[in-house]
Order: sequence, then C-alpha cells, then structure tokens
Amino acid sequence: MMSGGRRWRGVMAGAVGIACALGADACVDGAPGVDVAGALQLTTVPTPAHLVSGGNALVRVELPADADAAAVSVSLNGTDVTNAFREAPADRLGRPGRALLGLLEGLAEGDSTVTVSLGDARSDLTLTNWADGPIFSGEPLDPYFCLGELGPGRDGEARRFAIGNG
Repeated sequence: MMSGGRRWRGVMAGAVGIACALGADACVDGAPGVDVAGALQLTTVPTPAHLVSGGNALVRVELPADADAAAVSVSLNGTDVTNAFREAPADRLGRPGRALLGLLEGLAEGDSTVTVSLGDARSDLTLTNWADGPIFSGEPLDPYFCLGELGPGRDGEARRFAIGNG
C-alpha cells in the first residue's frame, strides 16, 4: 500500500508527464506556437529610458524568433502607436533575434508608459522626457562665470581664461 506522500508524488509526476506531452503550444493562449514568456523586451535606443529629451524616443521591441510581427501591438499612455513601428534590419552588433523599431514623437514632459502586447504576453517601459536639461549635471547656474589661470605664455606673462553666460 502507498503512503499519502508517495501517492501525491506519483500524481504530480503523471501531471508533469502529461503537460510535457502536450508541449508548450498548449500553454500559450492567443499566440499558438510562440513561447512569449519573458520574450517581449522594450528598450530605448541609444539612450536610457529615463534620459529621454526633446520629446522623441526611439524604442526597440525584442520579439521571439517565431513571433508574427503583425500580431504585436504597441501603445503609448493607452493610445495605439503600432503604426510607428517597423521590423528592424539585421543587427550589426550581432545580437540574436528579431526586433521592431519605432520613433515615438511628441512625448509629454515627465513620465510616459509604452506597452507592447503579443497574445497574452505584455511588457511595459516607462520613459522620462526632460523638456530640456539638466539631464546629467544638475540645475544650471544662471548666470555662471568661470575664471582660471593657464600656464605662462611664451613671453613669460601669466595667462587667464574666462567662460560665462553673463
């Protein structure tokens, strides 16, 4: 006679065997034959998503190798922007896989959300658009003035330089 623990392990082993026999196609709704789990990846090119400026962002959507690009939908803050995306040419960096590229224009200042969907798979990316700097260095000084010393000139005289906006 089997104990409860052994019986449970036998039932689980049988369930796993049946799932494996059915194959991955039975586990993906909406996109038969495509394993999309974790395969939809969004990135911005060439800058990071939190450093977008000027209201435009070039977005790259990594696709599973056997995905139908026509079945992908992309939205920006809930508005369909799929028509802005085209299949990317072969990657000169040698990265494997396929991708879509799209230029998103007219981003509002602050955060925007890009969402890509393929069947039941979905991925989100937050873009942060800075209307103008400071993106890297902090708040600008206004006015600013910088005065410094240079090495002596050929004639031995001291030299100075000045940079400023005021």
